[in-house]
Amino acid sequence: MTELVASQQPSPPGMDLAAGAKLVARVTELEQRAIGLQATKDDLIAQIRALQQAGGI
Repeated sequence: MTELVASQQPSPPGMDLAAGAKLVARVTELEQRAIGLQATKDDLIAQIRALQQAGGI
């Protein structure tokens, strides 16, 4: 999705195609990391709720 959005926007003056491609790759990497962190957060919340229901907290 990032690639599609990035490809539809004009490049800033002075930014070459290689730099733009590196930027898109970095944004994509950060998006994937954010998705992983959200999944970890959701998993931890679920574990805490399970412990609370079991009377462990």
